[in-house]
Parts: sequence; structure tokens; C-alpha cells
Amino acid sequence: MNESLAMPATGETEILPPTHEITVPEPKTLEAMFSKPAEIDKLLERLAKAARAHKPDLSTDTGRKAVASVAYKVSRSKTALDNAGKALTEEWRRSTALVNNERKKIEAFLDNLRDEVRKPLTDWEDAEKARVEALQERVRSSFVVPPAGASAAELRQRLEAIEAIELDDSWAEYVGDAERGKLQAVMALRPALAAAEKAEADAAELEKLRAEIDKRQAADERRKAKEKAEREKAEAEEREKHRLAQIEADKKLAADQAVAREREAAAIKAKREKEAADQLEAKLRAEAVEAEDRARKKLEAEQRQAEEERRQREADEELRTLARARIVKALVLSVGEKFAETVADLIIAGRVPHVRFEP
Repeated sequence: MNESLAMPATGETEILPPTHEITVPEPKTLEAMFSKPAEIDKLLERLAKAARAHKPDLSTDTGRKAVASVAYKVSRSKTALDNAGKALTEEWRRSTALVNNERKKIEAFLDNLRDEVRKPLTDWEDAEKARVEALQERVRSSFVVPPAGASAAELRQRLEAIEAIELDDSWAEYVGDAERGKLQAVMALRPALAAAEKAEADAAELEKLRAEIDKRQAADERRKAKEKAEREKAEAEEREKHRLAQIEADKKLAADQAVAREREAAAIKAKREKEAADQLEAKLRAEAVEAEDRARKKLEAEQRQAEEERRQREADEELRTLARARIVKALVLSVGEKFAETVADLIIAGRVPHVRFEP
């Protein structure tokens, strides 16, 4: 029988292989079964019993495919039952809640049954995947060659370690990859080791030559340093003699400069004193002239003022005389000459209340 679900002449659908046949009742019987959850449970139990009756053989590819086939047919049984539920009459579909609950139960149960049946194969596949990944990682990591620039000791140690790796049955189907990896690593390490050993030998010889050159250079530098020290000592002594002579010259120059500064200071002081005396004399002379000019101006002002006051007095006297004559003349006509003169004098003197004389 192939993987698809066949419909026998009786109208029932085959769920599992012929050795474990499970059939789905006709729609009318199925309708009653869906309304009775216990019937569905019995059907699921029959499916589980048939599926679990298969004994998995994981040692061969055919056996592993048989396990996958049983799991697949459990999924197909789930699909057949689900489709049967969907194909119910319109009247039954109106009771969707019950049908859908049973469909969900069927789906969950058969999914779990499928996973349960397939678990031995799944576990084997996971273990096989881990085994293959471990072998691949072993091939990758076992024959790694040190990077460029590694020392001869590192290359020799790595070459010995790779040559010591045994290519036994533990490599399984990757023994060919291991052989190729080992061969490639050895073929890369041997010339690299030879080149590194030669380079290190050349470097050692070069270091020896450099040490000899450094030794000769050190002796030459010591000789030059000694000559330099002697030369610097002589130069220092000469500089000290020159410094002492310069100190004496500086002292003499400082003394001469001090005498010159004292003479210059005395001359400046005498000049400043003479200038101060001349300025004081000029100031006193200017102040005397200014005082004389002020006295003259004051005298002239006093004389002008006295003259002005005299002229004013004379003018006032003339005005008083004229006014008196006018007043007397006016009063003579009324009170007589003698009384009129007396009244005029009183008015001019300002002794008559409410009467003021204005020239």
C-alpha cells in the first residue's frame, strides 16, 4: 500500500499500513461519533495501539524510513479525521463548538502520538547530528597550522603533535578528511619548520656578529669618552681662568662705573639745585612784579572810586541844592521863606515820614 489514504469498497478510509488497519466510519456513523466524545476516544486509542505496535529498527536506513513512515501515516490519519469532521452536513456544522473541540482534541492527540512514535528516530537524528558536528570540529581543529611568524619550537611541537595523531576507526566516515588534513598540515609544517630553523640560525649568527661589533664599538666609545673627558677638563680649566680674569675686569669696570655714576649724580644734583634756585628766583621776581602790579591796580581802583564818589557827592550836593531851592520856592508861596527852608532840609534829610527825596 502506498503513503496515501485509500478508500475500500465498504466506504471506510485506511489510516495505517495493512498490518495495522484503522478505518474511519461513514459520515452518518461519524456524525454520531463526533457527538459522543467517548467514541472518538476509542478511535484514538485504536490508532495509538496500532502506531505503537510498530517496533523501530534504527540500525538500518530501511528501518529508519519505516519509523518516519509510521509517523507520517499518523499525521495522515489526523488529516483524514479532520477532513471527515469538515465534511459533515450543514446541520451538524451549526454545532461548530462541539465539532471543533473534538477536532482540536484529535489534532493534539495525534500530533503527540506522531511525536511519540517518531521520538526514537528524532533522538537518533539529534545524536547523529551531534556526532557528525563533533567529527567535523575534530577534523577542523586537529590539523591547524600555526600562523606565519611562529617560532621553530612552536612549529616543531605542532608537527610532532600532528604526526602522532592516529587515523583509526574513531574518525568514522571522516577518516578520509582526517587523512587529507593530516597530509596537508605535515606538508605545510615541514618546509615551514626548515625555513624557521634556518632563519633562527641566521639570526643567531647575525646576533653574534652584532655582539662583536658592539664590543668593538664600546671600546672605541670608551676611548673617545676618555679623550673627550680630558679635552673637556682642559677646556674647563681654560674657561675658569678666563672667568676669574673676567671677574677682575668686571670688578674694575664696576668700580670705574661707580665713580662715574657718583660724579654724574653730583653734577646732576648741582644742576638741579641751580635750576631750583633759578626757578625760585624767577618765581619770587614774578610774584614781586605781580604784587606790585596788583598794588598799582588796587591804588588806581581806589583812586577811581574816590574820584567817582567825590563826583557823585558833588552831583548829589548840586541835586540837593537844586531840590532844596525848588522845595523852598514852592513852600515860600505857602508858609513863608524861613519855614520853607526848614521843611526842605527835613525832606532832603529823609526825616519827613512818607516823603522820600529822589535827585
